[in-house]
Amino acid sequence: MAGAVVQPDEKLATIRYPYPNLISDLLAADFTKESTGLRTCLAELTLTEGRSEAAGLFFLLRYCPVPLRSITSTKVTADWADERYIPEIHRFVTAFLERIPFDIMHELEISQHTYDIFKNALLTTTVTTYILGMDATSVVFNELVIRMPQLKPNELLHKKISDTVDYLLFEPAFSFLASGRENLIKAYYNLIQ
Repeated sequence: MAGAVVQPDEKLATIRYPYPNLISDLLAADFTKESTGLRTCLAELTLTEGRSEAAGLFFLLRYCPVPLRSITSTKVTADWADERYIPEIHRFVTAFLERIPFDIMHELEISQHTYDIFKNALLTTTVTTYILGMDATSVVFNELVIRMPQLKPNELLHKKISDTVDYLLFEPAFSFLASGRENLIKAYYNLIQ
């Protein structure tokens, strides 16, 4: 709230979470003498601006750069929430995992628990790539490549990911993600490699 207000955004509206009106809650809170300027800023926000601020805050806390989840949350609740609040992206990631031409659990030699975490990483990556228009995983991946020179490019894996993403983007239900094709492929490759 340094003078810039989060504006309503069509991409941010992809997340269908019923954001609370944080502004009215915050205005009802006790403010210290030093924070009265914040109260003044909050009081000037319209209902739409307040909801946009709440949506932006929820997005940051839930999807960027590392999603915040309760330590006690279970796969069922996390998957249920993703299916309910980001249904199109949940369907895309589920379809990707079902259609990639190899068994990810077997190929990566991971447990079901790790697979669930991996699926959540794909969901988070897809949401952030779509909403921000960039692949946030590249920053981490580039650091890993610098520190782990044995991590070599895998052209066959890249092709399988690219082919699967292209196949899915051809479906009308997923065409909204087409503008981020390159970023999605790069992000998925970084996560799987």
